[in-house]
Amino acid sequence: MLAHYYCEAGVRERLVLARASQPSVPLLEAYFEPAVLKRLPAKDRAGMRFAPEVAAFCFPHGVRLVTADVAAVNAIPVVTSFVLTAADRSRMYGACIVWYEPLPPAVIQTFLDEHGALIQLDTAEQAEPNAEGADGVPQLHAPEAICLLSREPIFESLNTCCRQLFRMRLSNVLTEEALLPLLSAALPPHGARLDVQLGNVAVPVSIPAANELPYTMAGRDFLLLFQHLDVSSVIILWALLLAEQKVVLQAKQPHVLTMAAETLSALLLPFSWQHVYIPILPASLLDILQAPVPDLIGLEEEV
Repeated sequence: MLAHYYCEAGVRERLVLARASQPSVPLLEAYFEPAVLKRLPAKDRAGMRFAPEVAAFCFPHGVRLVTADVAAVNAIPVVTSFVLTAADRSRMYGACIVWYEPLPPAVIQTFLDEHGALIQLDTAEQAEPNAEGADGVPQLHAPEAICLLSREPIFESLNTCCRQLFRMRLSNVLTEEALLPLLSAALPPHGARLDVQLGNVAVPVSIPAANELPYTMAGRDFLLLFQHLDVSSVIILWALLLAEQKVVLQAKQPHVLTMAAETLSALLLPFSWQHVYIPILPASLLDILQAPVPDLIGLEEEV
């Protein structure tokens, strides 16, 4: 199956402070816990449980509110990918597209009421025109995400689907019926290609031949690791993984972390990584780094 689950994540329904934030911090400096706002299908599929923690992987450093000016500067959506590893070591591969949406004033007001209405914008931000609504509630934006989850690491196709789903959302044609081809299409056999119709775009899905080496579904992003590290560094990382050591990667772009981890895993053939595998580690799970076990973990620079 191309995509096992579709979901939307963000904070548009309720603001909940992250554990690392204190109620006394300014509103624009606080971090909030993202939540799954919608999921399809509504019931878990056989053999693949939906992971509600996917929201934390869409926003690995948490959610922060921004002013309209900041949202306008960052208006271009960002597409990234990640991997979830279950307790049984099975993996769920995800891709998401993140952008800024205006936050409903009622959600902000409810949060201010719950925390004593003592949180205010910084002086410079209060001075901006149209910084507050008619009722004195700040007009702020929050990041929101569309996410796809699959059993197979078809990142290139999932990323393309996320971009098209965002365009469909802007055109108000992103309906449950429009998502059916994505959630029901079977993957093509090895060495074949399938086109999945999403709105007015046919998204190509290719599966490499079973005897192709190195075997990976990362597509051209397989080379990202070699674009960011020299060959000597890659060989050192490869040797550390073969020796079952702890390896922590760091990058500015989350997608680079995921592709680097996937490439290193593919280079282990005929072996496979059997230990902790979290290409993008959310800030809420940083304690995992203290575990005395081999791991392959990625950290976004902001985390």
